Amino acid sequence: MLLTPPVGKRVRVSVAWVGLANAREAREFDSLMEIHGSGDITPLGGVLSDPGHVEFTGSRYGSDRDGAAVTVAEAENAAGGQFDHDTLDAIAEVAAHLPRL
Repeated sequence: MLLTPPVGKRVRVSVAWVGLANAREAREFDSLMEIHGSGDITPLGGVLSDPGHVEFTGSRYGSDRDGAAVTVAEAENAAGGQFDHDTLDAIAEVAAHLPRL
């Protein structure tokens, strides 16, 4: 997903919806994802529609858990993007609450 705000700044957001066997596994997965450097999800959309390479660092991260499902979101500046860390982090937090497509 590529968002282009009116001021021309650009941000790349990766959102993944992960279904697990049960709520306990979802809690464990979510806890593991909260640890920076523990691993990441390769965004399929990045493979299919690469409008410019963006390295997702996991530093701007948001997640949401609902039963056995976990939503994981990351945000980074795209080409021309000049958002600060806090803004990117807020974007990722909001993106984690997007409905599953």
